[in-house]
Amino acid sequence: MQIFKLISLSPQRRRNPTIRDNLWDFEEDETDWAVGNSYNTRSNKVRVVKTPGGKLQYQHLKKRGSPPKCGDCGIKLPGIPALRPRQYATISRPKKTVQRAYGGSRCSNCVKDRVVRAFLIEEQKIVKKVLKESQQKKR
Repeated sequence: MQIFKLISLSPQRRRNPTIRDNLWDFEEDETDWAVGNSYNTRSNKVRVVKTPGGKLQYQHLKKRGSPPKCGDCGIKLPGIPALRPRQYATISRPKKTVQRAYGGSRCSNCVKDRVVRAFLIEEQKIVKKVLKESQQKKR
């Protein structure tokens, strides 16, 4: 997990961490905090951590990444990490794909189905062509 900023808890909360008081009600603290959003939104999740000095502080958590999914069947693609969209720009290409046709876009079962389907379509074209030629010879 990555940390944005640590925010101190109020004195009542230090005595009893189960008290749900206002996060922004700092009486004696001189902690500078950059995040001014006190609403319980998806992007404003926090966790209480104990620092080496023994104080309880808020640790702002980043949102979890969703794994890339197969474009055909929608299952999670194995071998590719679940990251936030911007983090994919910072990792190397071998970590974003797998060594296969349609790697990183389609799962292996869907690729297999595509190959078999293409082969059968080609076979069907050849059969049609042979039947047409045999019809021509009969006439």
